Amino acid sequence: MSDYRNELKFICTEEELAVIEGRIRVVMKVDSHAGGKEKAYTVRSVYFDDYENSCMYENQAGAAQRSKFRIRTYNGDISYIRLEIKSKQYTLGKKESCLLSMGECSRYLHSIPEAVTKDLPYARRRLSLEMGIRRLHPVNLVEYERTAYVYPYGNVRITFDRNISMSTKPEGFLEEVIPLTPIMPKGIHILEVKFDEFLPDVIAGLLETGTLERTSFSKYYLSRQMENQ
Repeated sequence: MSDYRNELKFICTEEELAVIEGRIRVVMKVDSHAGGKEKAYTVRSVYFDDYENSCMYENQAGAAQRSKFRIRTYNGDISYIRLEIKSKQYTLGKKESCLLSMGECSRYLHSIPEAVTKDLPYARRRLSLEMGIRRLHPVNLVEYERTAYVYPYGNVRITFDRNISMSTKPEGFLEEVIPLTPIMPKGIHILEVKFDEFLPDVIAGLLETGTLERTSFSKYYLSRQMENQ
């Protein structure tokens, strides 16, 4: 379990995020991924599921143990593409990942698994197996703007995810601009808090507003719900 980290998620208004961000920037540093004047960066992910939508329904049911596969870029940089397996055990989470070339990424976007060999990185080997056995395939795309702060004690990372949007056309993942549909009401965003064994009291105090709404739903799940609206 040492690879797992605590993960807490909250649905917040822009006003709540502004208050919390104003507090934590005094004691926390901006994450190294941040860039630009606003210290924010764009995250784009393609998610995989099977034809029974098992990943979506496991999240809906709050399954104690579950995993999902995604391919991700930052700030539209397609020279740095990551394949990630996100595993959950209750409120604990961990990621296993590897880099993909554009060709490898395109192959997965077209639902073509790789030949599984012992030399294949674990994440690629696992996804290819799941594509063959469970017929995992790309189902949608999620994009949002992230601001992240880190704190060394407890290995704390706090992220503010704004303007969360989705597309039902994951094949557009490598394109520079694609049409997107917001999945949250205007002015509503997601705050995530990740830490190892403990959350330092100083950070916990800065997050206290009395109004934060805890959620167990993932951005993937919320985006899939939008498909039926």
